[in-house]
Amino acid sequence: SEVRVVTFDLDNTLWRTGKVITAANDALAEFLNAKGVVSPERTEAVMGELFRRDSARYCPLLAKEEEEEEIVGANGDGSSAAAVTNVGRSDVYISSDKGHKPVLLTRLRKDAVREICVRHNGYSTSDAERFADDAFDVWTSARHGAIPHHLAESVVDSFERIRALRTSAGDPVVVGAVTDGNSDPRTVPGLGQYFDFVVNAESVGVSKPDRRVYYAAARELASFPALADLFTVKGDSSPTLDAGGKLVLDEDVLEDVIGPWWCHVGDDFIKDCVAAKDLRMRSVWCRELVLPSEEDPKSQKGEAKKKKDVADLVKELAAMKVVEMSIGAEDFLADSIHREFTDAILDRFVDVGETVAKWHEEGLRNAETMEAIADVLEVVVPDEPGTGAFDGVVAGAATAEEVPLSKETTAAETAGAARAPPKRDTKFCMNCGAELPYEAKFCSDCGAKQPAL
Repeated sequence: SEVRVVTFDLDNTLWRTGKVITAANDALAEFLNAKGVVSPERTEAVMGELFRRDSARYCPLLAKEEEEEEIVGANGDGSSAAAVTNVGRSDVYISSDKGHKPVLLTRLRKDAVREICVRHNGYSTSDAERFADDAFDVWTSARHGAIPHHLAESVVDSFERIRALRTSAGDPVVVGAVTDGNSDPRTVPGLGQYFDFVVNAESVGVSKPDRRVYYAAARELASFPALADLFTVKGDSSPTLDAGGKLVLDEDVLEDVIGPWWCHVGDDFIKDCVAAKDLRMRSVWCRELVLPSEEDPKSQKGEAKKKKDVADLVKELAAMKVVEMSIGAEDFLADSIHREFTDAILDRFVDVGETVAKWHEEGLRNAETMEAIADVLEVVVPDEPGTGAFDGVVAGAATAEEVPLSKETTAAETAGAARAPPKRDTKFCMNCGAELPYEAKFCSDCGAKQPAL
């Protein structure tokens, strides 16, 4: 199908999160110094202290569950202790067997500034509250101002390419952000004009890959007139609207609606690609900013942060005594799993725009072809068996008994040919009828899983 929506993860997909957050934290430190606010520790260190002291305030879901938790930070070294200290320097979430839980970083950063003002500078609670709001605005502005200096390659060119696309109805493709962070790209210089909406984990209350984050994005999409046909519930002449005038759509409806007309781009295989494919979207794994860099001294020394992903699962399988694996099987399995859940694996962001445009143009051509076929073909369905031209055979085709045998063809050879299945390079989707490579496991048009042949 044609592409009508493209959504992006933000941190380490569009920009280098570590460098952006560092620039914002430095700007905040300069602001506090200029205002005469003193502190024995930087704000991000105080954030780590507050989080350790009352983690449930900053990750409310922790208070509801008793389980082992792992604190994960975008710039940490993989250990929980380092991630707590790092909580002020990255976008952080809580990971456990039951999923990812977002940390309320806005609340945490403001609380840290208030703590500094009250404890070390004699501010009243109300004055500290106002000052923290101003300080947070400075931090946010500095972060957004730093983003254009740390973008992936050709981000703007790719957005220009996607924005130039037009649907079969003549509408532009809707572009949005679905992020676990609290950035708003609509306020970023040079990027804001490309985004129509933003959904972040803080506002939803859970983190990706939880489906509820993507359902929240789908509800935003339902408010766009150009997408109204996708979200119209058959037989519902009076749809329910919420207080803001938006359609009220339950998760069952959203699950049926979401499909390959929506493409999601992200750097995290599980949170972005697997989550998107699970909802039958197209998925792009864009790895430019997460691959080891020659400029990164940690990656040169082999000290780069180990991020838990599907490769870890493969290693666990490889270590099981009941599983016999040959040399190289681990890499093969990892690659197979990656390609099972991604429609494209790109190591350069510059290729995103062209990839999406290619899918879109293919979808438009397929739609035109289907319309043309519908105009010239008439399907005949007989009322009763034995009364129609298509009863048991295709009209105009000879039965096995009617095929004359040549001198070179024996009856045994004819029977053998009838039994031997033809070799195929392609097959057709059992759900939508789209032509696919014979080995395809998912349909690139409708996203449906294909039966083994």
